[in-house]
Amino acid sequence: MIDMITILNSVGCVIDGQTFMVYPQYANGGYDADNGVYLGEVTNEWYMALNENDCRVVDAMLSSIS
Repeated sequence: MIDMITILNSVGCVIDGQTFMVYPQYANGGYDADNGVYLGEVTNEWYMALNENDCRVVDAMLSSIS
């Protein structure tokens, strides 16, 4: 099962495993729930900035929505 909120440290974001929305993360650990982007609409630049661990998380989520 995918965690509801997963931190993607390499890009300073969190991702909601239920809605597949990506949100910017605040320095205090919270996130900006008003400025999300659907995972299927992130830029290639954002995707290429993911480290190996975060990339595995994102790829697993992408495969579950395809």
